[in-house]
Amino acid sequence: MDILLIAGMWLDGRAWDAVVPALEAAGHTPLALSLPGQGPERSPATLDDQVDTVVAAIDAADGPVLVVGHSAAATLAWLAADRRPGKVARVALVGGFPGDDGEPYFPVFPAVEGVVTFPGWEPFEGPDSADLDEATRRHIESLCVPVAEGVTGGVVRYESARRFDVPVTLVCPEFSAADARAWVAAGDVPELARARHVDEIDVDSGHWPMFSVPDALAAALVEAAERPHLLDLPPWEPPITGTDAEHLGASLDRLRATFRWKADGLTIDQLRRRLPSSRLSLGGLLRHLAVVEDDIFAGRIAGERSDAPASMPEGADPEAWMFDLADDVTADDLYAVYDDAVRRARERYRSLVEDGGLDAPAAMRFGGLRPHARRHVHDMLEEYGRHTGHADLLREAIDGRVGEDPDPTWTWAVLTETRTTTG
Repeated sequence: MDILLIAGMWLDGRAWDAVVPALEAAGHTPLALSLPGQGPERSPATLDDQVDTVVAAIDAADGPVLVVGHSAAATLAWLAADRRPGKVARVALVGGFPGDDGEPYFPVFPAVEGVVTFPGWEPFEGPDSADLDEATRRHIESLCVPVAEGVTGGVVRYESARRFDVPVTLVCPEFSAADARAWVAAGDVPELARARHVDEIDVDSGHWPMFSVPDALAAALVEAAERPHLLDLPPWEPPITGTDAEHLGASLDRLRATFRWKADGLTIDQLRRRLPSSRLSLGGLLRHLAVVEDDIFAGRIAGERSDAPASMPEGADPEAWMFDLADDVTADDLYAVYDDAVRRARERYRSLVEDGGLDAPAAMRFGGLRPHARRHVHDMLEEYGRHTGHADLLREAIDGRVGEDPDPTWTWAVLTETRTTTG
C-alpha cells in the first residue's frame, strides 16, 4: 500500500528517514512529504497549499492510500480524508487529533515576522520528551524549520461528511489507547466522536516516536495499513454503518448493480430472449427499469418531466416500447438507456437527501394524500426486488450465470463515478 507520511510542526519529510526502510521491507511504498511553507525563508504558503500538496500525492497513487499524520499534522491527514474519501483507505494519527472545523490550524505559538519557529524543549518537558536523550534532541532541532504564518493561522475547513466513513487508527505514544478512547467518548475530540471506525495502537514512547522508537512506530503503521478498510469492499456493498438515507440509497445501488450484472455482456439477440411463458426479456427490463427510475425520481418525487432517452417517445405504447424491441435496437442502446437513467436518479437522490431529506413531501399525490419521498424510494426498491428475480431466471436460461451478488472483479462505471450517499 502507498503510505503518505506527514510530520508535525517544524519537521519535513526527513523526519521519517529511520521509519521508511522498515515500511519498505514490509512491502509498502512510503512517501515522506515535505510541504509548502516549511523552510528558513518567509513564505506566502497557506494551509490550503499544504492540503493541496497532500491531495496531489493521494491522486498520484495507483491505489488506496494510508495517510499518516503526526502531531499537528493529524489535522492535515484528516483534511486529506475529507477531500479524498474514495482513495484514503485509512488515516493513522500519531500523537495527535484532528482540529475542529472553523478553528485555526496551529494557534499554540505566535508567529514572529511571518513564521512560527521551534520554541525549544521547555514547552515539551514531561511525557512528550522524556524518552529523548541529548543527542536525539540535538538531531531533531537540526531538522526543525520555521513554518509560515499562513499555515499555522489557516482556518480548518471540512467539506465532506464522507470523511467519517474513513477508518482511523490512533497511534498512541505519550498517552495510552485507554486515554484516547476516554477523550473521544467524552467529546473532547468532536471529529473522532463522529467517525464510525476508530481503533488504537499503543507505542511506548514520547511525542516523537519516529526518532526514539522508529522500528516500533513502523510496526504500528504496518499493522494499521494491513487492517481491513472500506475500500476493500466492492462499490455496490452497503456501508457498514451510516444513516437511514445512506443505507436506503446503498441498498438500492446494490440491487441496481446485481440487476445490471445479470444483464451485462450480452448480444442483442441474447437480450431479446424470452422464456416460453413470459413476455419479459433482459433487454425489455433494461428499458422498463430505466423508465421507472425516471418516473419515480423525476416524476413522482420531483414533479419533473422524465428525461430522454429513457422516457418513452411521445405516443408510444408503453408495453410495446419496453418489451417488444424494434429490429434496429442494439445492445449498446439498451445499456446506455439504463445507465443514463440510473445516473440521473442517483443525482436526484443525492439532491433530495441534501435539500429536504426523505421526509420531504413528494410531488405526486395519491388521491388527496401526498406521500413523503421515502415512500417512493421504497417503491423503487420493491420494483428492483421483483425484476432482479426475473433477471436471475432469464440470465441463467441464457448462459448459466447465477449468483446473489456481482462477481468481485466486475466493474460498472455508474457506481464508481459518484456515490448515492451525501457528502
